[in-house]
Order: sequence, then structure tokens, then C-alpha cells
Amino acid sequence: MAYPQPNSDQYALNGYTFFRLNTPLSSPGDIYESAQGAQAFAIGPDSDVDRVNIAYFDDQRGPTFLNRATIGPSRSLVGVVAARNEVQYMPGARPGRILIWPEVLYDPSFKPPLWTDGPFGFDVLRIIPPQLDVIQYFTPVPSLSTGRSDRTYLFQTLEAPVQPNAQGNLMVPYYGRRYACIEVTNRTDLSTATPIDLAIYGVNFTYSVATPSSQQTHQVTTIRALTPLAANAQTIEIITAENHGMFDYLLIQTQRVAPGLLPGDPCPAKITVSDCAR
Repeated sequence: MAYPQPNSDQYALNGYTFFRLNTPLSSPGDIYESAQGAQAFAIGPDSDVDRVNIAYFDDQRGPTFLNRATIGPSRSLVGVVAARNEVQYMPGARPGRILIWPEVLYDPSFKPPLWTDGPFGFDVLRIIPPQLDVIQYFTPVPSLSTGRSDRTYLFQTLEAPVQPNAQGNLMVPYYGRRYACIEVTNRTDLSTATPIDLAIYGVNFTYSVATPSSQQTHQVTTIRALTPLAANAQTIEIITAENHGMFDYLLIQTQRVAPGLLPGDPCPAKITVSDCAR
């Protein structure tokens, strides 16, 4: 497999009581294997992914012999889960190891609203890959503390191309989160005093994606429409599940109103996401 496959065998042989699969996703189809049996599975504190499938060999589940459970921040899997390396899943004849993969959708080829394709497009896009953090316990655990840690992203400046009306787009994982606080400051040099346009969207990925990219069928919800942020001004946007909904990603979009800003003009941002409503 092209993406990294951590080796749970080394953890078991070296006396660890657990194996931690903590890795960014590289594609929508990442599936990880463990050749070691487990006493429990839980979502790790650093996980952006909020729903993870644990598949295992089950003699009672013919003809594929594959059974699975889905774990999340508030639901772990406690009990003996055997890695049946001597048998095979059917019809693919793959070894009966424990399989781990995200239940959520992720599309690294996503293009934001108003995206300009073609050789003369100046739009930029940065997608922060979601982190998968799953803990596999080799020994019995009397209890499991569940829940994900809050995550804070700090950016010295948001991407905003020099060309007028060209977009800068930043996407941060938000799977299952219930609260976000987005702080953006336009620290334009006083000699230019140029505003920028700022928009915030919630993105939910879907299975059906049309081509070309401008016709993607992913669901995009406008939280803040593209509106000016004046020079030396700050905006704070609070996003909650109750008021705005649940999203896979948050998209922060910036656009230069005029060519007066230089590439070095800072537009710092702080983004905090949490499972707990404030």
C-alpha cells in the first residue's frame, strides 16, 4: 500500500500494552491492518475523524466472514477481537487480520465555490488532511476515558493571491465537532489600507461527485457570505451545531479587493474546534 502502514507486531513484541494508529489520511480509501488481537479499541485524543470502522474475521458471517463495529469519541469497542491471520476473508482471499478505516468521507480533490480552473487561474487551496487516531489495547482495560481533545490551528497569514479577485482557500477538518471559533485579523499596512473579502463555509462530502470540478455535488453551506474585512479590523465567527449544523470541513475563503496588498501583508487567523458546545 502506498500510504504508511504502522506495524502493530513491533508494539506487541516490545512489551507495549497498546498500539496507537496515529496518522494523517492520504486518500479517501485508506485501510489499515493489524495482525495483533485486541482487548479494546477507542478513538484517540488527536483524531479529526470521528467515526472509525473496526473489521474482524467472524466464522458466523459467511460468505464473506467479515464483521465490523463503528467506534466514535463517545463509543469504544471493549472485548476480545482476534486477528485471524490463518484464515481469509472472502471472496478476495485476504488474510483475516483486523482492518481499520474511517467511516467518514474525505475528498482531497475538492474545489471551493467560485474556483477558477485553467492555466490563468490564480486561486490557491490548502486542505489540512484529517488525522486518524485509534488506540488498540493488547491487555484488558477496566475502563476507557473517551473523547477528543480540542484542536487549535494558528496561521501567521491566510493565503490571498496578489491578483485582484483571486481566492485564497483554507480547509480544516471538522468531523463531528459541535463548536468552532474563527478569528481573522486584516493587518494591512497603513499605507495601503486595503480591505479583503472574507467568507466561511461548511462542507459535507458526498459519494456522488460529477465532473468537471465546477459541478461537484458536495454540499457547501454558507456561514458567512463573501463580505469585506476592513484594514486593521478583526472578525470573530462562532459556529455551533445548533445554529449552523454539522460539517466534515470548514472552509475559510479570502479574496483581495484591490491589488494594493503585498504578499507579505499579514492576515493572521486562529481557528479552534471542539466536541463540546460552549
